Amino acid sequence: MSNDRQEKLKAWHSEQGLNYDLLSDPEQRVIREWEAGVSLLGLAKVPLTRRSCWVIDEQGILIDMKVGISPEASVARALQALEAGAAG
Repeated sequence: MSNDRQEKLKAWHSEQGLNYDLLSDPEQRVIREWEAGVSLLGLAKVPLTRRSCWVIDEQGILIDMKVGISPEASVARALQALEAGAAG
């Protein structure tokens, strides 16, 4: 999930050759609910998102998550969770 617009996510999705969907949350509704938003000294919300990874299966069940992760690690973690889910 990203606070980037859908167009930007689609381009990154294609560049990376990902085989899973990415979600866009430019208003940060879910991002804040899932505590991945950034605040200034815990007081003011700013329009930034801590890089995070959530993997949600076809039934809508959260199967993995990590708040605070690098872009490279997020892709590897998501793929690992998807593979583990497919195997299990």
